[in-house]
Amino acid sequence: MAGQSERHYNDIDWVVSHLYASGVYAGLQTFDGGIRVWICDRHYCKWADHSIPTARPHHSGLIESWTAEAALWLHKQALRLFPGSDYAGRNTGSRERNPVSRPSCRRPQ
Repeated sequence: MAGQSERHYNDIDWVVSHLYASGVYAGLQTFDGGIRVWICDRHYCKWADHSIPTARPHHSGLIESWTAEAALWLHKQALRLFPGSDYAGRNTGSRERNPVSRPSCRRPQ
């Protein structure tokens, strides 16, 4: 989908806030090797994670590069995992809406 919203796909604040508003959870965490990004539904039935190494050659845009990478990864995963979500509908033009998850898909504790 071309247009103004395309600029937001690499903005971590925009992507995470719009995912959350659509009932899709996402997060970032640090570890020795870099940053881990994750996305899931509220019952953890559908989820994915991705590691972004931060041990890269130093340059002035380092923070912008990993945040943009994380935002774009979250955006792509949201469209793949939750095609019926409000987030996907707003960003693909799809009119079909399905709940992000159903309580029956809960994993055993």
